[in-house]
Amino acid sequence: MNSYYSFLFFQMIFSALCASPSVEKLSVGSNPMIHDELVVEANANYNKGEQSLIYGEKQAAFNRALKIYIELVDRIDYPSGQLYQTIANSYFQLGEMPWAILYYERALKLNPRNLTIQNLLIKAKTEVGLEDGANPISFNQKLLPGPFFPVGKSVEYLMQFSVLAILFITLLIWIPNKILTVLSSLIALFSLLLLFNILLNLYFNPVEGILIQSSGYYREPSEQQSQLTVLPKRAGIKMKILSTDADGAWLKSVDSEGLIGYIPASSIRII
Repeated sequence: MNSYYSFLFFQMIFSALCASPSVEKLSVGSNPMIHDELVVEANANYNKGEQSLIYGEKQAAFNRALKIYIELVDRIDYPSGQLYQTIANSYFQLGEMPWAILYYERALKLNPRNLTIQNLLIKAKTEVGLEDGANPISFNQKLLPGPFFPVGKSVEYLMQFSVLAILFITLLIWIPNKILTVLSSLIALFSLLLLFNILLNLYFNPVEGILIQSSGYYREPSEQQSQLTVLPKRAGIKMKILSTDADGAWLKSVDSEGLIGYIPASSIRII
């Protein structure tokens, strides 16, 4: 009898997992085949840009590739670090270094130990005259490890493992078993780690942005106010975001020297 219930239980688990949405698929209403076709088309344009010896053709090919890659970001539920890196490479080829830095930072946020992305980021910063150590590193980043998964994936995995935990606990009530007890404990532990990762992302990791264009650094959220620095903040630098004003036009931020001021929201993009 116990074997029969065990068979039914694991069949339920298998069915639940198979029915889970894949994070690699496109959002609801999109055709997965279009995803593949867009990737092929974008890669073909990028390769054409690399091979072309004519400046105009090169720029046009990279722009077409970039447009498609960005469209993929909008279509996919959870864009990968590789996709962000490819977008950054496209901006780099087009000479738009602040945007390249932004997307290398986004890629590095998902793959914090990827040496290739780190080196490309350093190269992009060098192109605009930024030293690698010029950007601020928060206390939390030094103290806490990087996130295991992006928040979206963590929430999805947490829901799946929570369902599994409930199923295992229910089965344990009917069929006490040491193996099931161990498995239930492991699933519960992993669920707690996922919950910790979500909290880490939402409450401990600082919100940071990259300046996509040079901007003044103001004492108050108005261009009529005096600036805190003699020279404008350079495009490509990283700023820690503290808050936004009521209409979202200004961001209160902290620079690498700990100076608190205001940046126009149009000049910065969140990593």
